[in-house]
Amino acid sequence: MPTDEIKGLLQAILLEQFIITDSRGTPRQTDLKAVHALLKSGIKFAETALEFDESDKVSRLLEMLVLQIQRQPQNWLGHENQALKLLIDHGAVVNSYILRDAVHSHGTGLLEFLIPHIDNLPVYGRYALAKAVSLNNIEAVKILLDAGVNINAELGHGSESMSILAYALYRRDLAERASETIRFLVRRGAILRFSKNMPDPSLLLQHLLKGHAPPRSAFQMIRYLVKQTSEYQSPLKLSASMLEQCKRIWPDDELPPRRAMFEYLYRKGAPVRPGSPLAVWILLGGGTKLIRELLDAGADINCYTARESPCKRSTPLQAAASICNEEVVLLLLKEGADVNAPAKGEFGSTALQAICEFTPETQEEQARRIRIIQSLIDHGANINAAPAMDSGVTALQGAAFTGHLETVILLLRYGADANAPPCRRPENYTRNALDTAARNGRLDMVKLLLNADALSHTRGSTGYDGAIEAAEEDSHFAVADLIRQHAAEAESNGRLTNPYLLQPPRKWHEYEHEWGSTDESEDGSEYDLPFDYYSEWGIHSGENEILKDAEDDDDQDDEEKSNAPDRCTTMYLVKHAAGQVDILAEAPENAPVAVGQDGELLSEGTDFNPITLDYVLTEATSSA
Repeated sequence: MPTDEIKGLLQAILLEQFIITDSRGTPRQTDLKAVHALLKSGIKFAETALEFDESDKVSRLLEMLVLQIQRQPQNWLGHENQALKLLIDHGAVVNSYILRDAVHSHGTGLLEFLIPHIDNLPVYGRYALAKAVSLNNIEAVKILLDAGVNINAELGHGSESMSILAYALYRRDLAERASETIRFLVRRGAILRFSKNMPDPSLLLQHLLKGHAPPRSAFQMIRYLVKQTSEYQSPLKLSASMLEQCKRIWPDDELPPRRAMFEYLYRKGAPVRPGSPLAVWILLGGGTKLIRELLDAGADINCYTARESPCKRSTPLQAAASICNEEVVLLLLKEGADVNAPAKGEFGSTALQAICEFTPETQEEQARRIRIIQSLIDHGANINAAPAMDSGVTALQGAAFTGHLETVILLLRYGADANAPPCRRPENYTRNALDTAARNGRLDMVKLLLNADALSHTRGSTGYDGAIEAAEEDSHFAVADLIRQHAAEAESNGRLTNPYLLQPPRKWHEYEHEWGSTDESEDGSEYDLPFDYYSEWGIHSGENEILKDAEDDDDQDDEEKSNAPDRCTTMYLVKHAAGQVDILAEAPENAPVAVGQDGELLSEGTDFNPITLDYVLTEATSSA
């Protein structure tokens, strides 16, 4: 009989054989001969090794062994069943989680060995079946069904349960073979329903649209579900929210199948209200032919996407502006779209704010963006409309973020407020236009805004402390030095003092009158699922936004609009009076855009702010 010390050492060696990796994370290989010899000689698992009774200890080791076999099948050379039998013979219990872990994307040997050793397979085998279905392992599905697992078993309990079919449709790893697997389940008797408590198959389709399946695979399943229910059950109750769910955050190459999905559901009878499927179709890059069809079918040209929509809340015009689609913007304006529909929801934006936030990648996109901005202004867009309460920006703040000087100059020309405060939330977002430009290291943009009397939102002792800090936090030291120099010159030269320094700092509270009204009419869907999916299975439903909406009732200054130049060649900024910035049109092409740092006069009676610009605005064309 071995001494206690030797016995303890042998117990540790036995336990070590079931550890998947060593302390460095390197995979280990179980020494099957050593395990067999130790167990045969009477060595048991140390009582202190695992905080379970003897049976549970061995079951835990069985679970580790199953995972090890799955991860390193090449190390077992057909001896895995012998290792499993050793543990089962010594009291290991095969539970539902061990059986689930035995399911892999290929092969069924491990699963077949364990099935006879689990009690009440019809109940406890459902987790293994769900995994086999989600991995599209049809052979494993067949084995489990033939062994007696209930094909219509559900995961979860009570009102928070879902069918195995629903779970499979939500998975992000749904591949092309999934349609074959799900068709097989239906042939074997699977009922097309979300759960017993929610038998409407339309919920299953909604669930699929809200899931993580790749669009091409999801489209295959949508067509199958529509066809199957129309032939063997009552037709699906399609809803407008299903059309909105066709838009998810995917790469551009995923847009074509999502457009096809949208049009298919619309042709099958999905309504265009409530919400704004029209805005979603525009965000998907859809063509104007279907846009006109949707409008003729009753789509509300000014309605927002619903709060439970996967994309940010927007009207059709805001959606078109956000993707710089000039053709659609002009079409919607012609049809009477509200150019000043307020920014709603997180990251919401007015149409003008949306296009100002757009980042052009080509010269053509830059020119198109300017034309869209001009068109919106010509139709009365409020330059200084309130940002969305949560993570919103004004038009000027958005343009300052993108760093496009031409856009900022155009906005300033029409009276953009360089010192508009940031939105309310997040609470720590304390950046206005100047702070944003400073953080992004845009020396030219910072100089332009300084000459428009912009201050930092966090003024400090100089009026610019927040912008200086923002620049230095991101190592833009030249920008920080420029702002310091501007502050010092303004302090030493009374003529250059920023008049807004004499006014109290501005806060988001000034937007409250525009955020005051709330419209809940677009919310919800008769097919919304009532709970979050179990995190244990990697399923999470989207969070609904609960935010107050903004309402913008400011009018465009008609006199300023009528005085705007139709076409400008070279432009430069002129300071007429405190806080007023203008642009001179038809200036000589060789007129300097930059002036000295001491603010010298370029012409009699005209006081120019010091400004240095590498970029010269050469053309601004208004669009009818």
